[in-house]
Amino acid sequence: MPRNFSDTTVKQLYASSGGHCAICKSSLFLKASDGTPSQIGEIAHIYPFGHKGAPRFDEIALDGFDETKKDMYENLILLCPKCHTEIDKIPQDYPAKKLIQIKSEHEEWVKKKLEKSTSDLTFAQIEAVCDFLINHSDYSISSSLSDFSVIAILPKIQKNGLSGRVSNRLEMGLSRAYLLDSFINAQPNAYFAGKLLNTIKNMYKKLSEEFSGDDLYNALLHEINKGSEDNFDRQAAGNVIISYFFHICEIFEK
Repeated sequence: MPRNFSDTTVKQLYASSGGHCAICKSSLFLKASDGTPSQIGEIAHIYPFGHKGAPRFDEIALDGFDETKKDMYENLILLCPKCHTEIDKIPQDYPAKKLIQIKSEHEEWVKKKLEKSTSDLTFAQIEAVCDFLINHSDYSISSSLSDFSVIAILPKIQKNGLSGRVSNRLEMGLSRAYLLDSFINAQPNAYFAGKLLNTIKNMYKKLSEEFSGDDLYNALLHEINKGSEDNFDRQAAGNVIISYFFHICEIFEK
């Protein structure tokens, strides 16, 4: 039976998985000949949603799993269609505890990939994301919003209820935020910084009507990386941009 997962859950799964299958590491996106991307990832239950006879059903009682949490993020894993079929067709090879370990190890793999891409980040990668935001996103409209003021990051993280995972992402991004600052200062167009700032703020304002905390971070990253959610270099650049504006302006509550 098909399941309808919330937009928040889907974004969280794609953000933490880096847009790659937790088992085989393949991309969870296909691109048409015109470049249009399509998501092919499938959300699988670790402990099953279904009735007796479903894969790993007996493990619910054996492991003392709380069935009220079946549709929560902790019980979901993002896979490609092939691996999703495999874990359900031969569940004896994929018990729930093994899938939990696979998911945890995959998230660590994603973290290391992002750390490497962040460390190797270039002006060209920053420029590609900035160009998308200013010239191709739905948020690049004029705005009177402008308040460049440095904010202490730890109190702001705490006030917005951000998790350790997102806090680590922000700290990672801030380690290379000077690249974005240098890129902005090198622009011959005096209005570039304001246009980029207003684009980010317009995006934040729109998304904050629906999301908050980690969900808001995931939604921002999804919008910035739209069409390239499986590209770690693009994710690293997008995270640097979020981290930079988190630190110096009014995205997220002070």
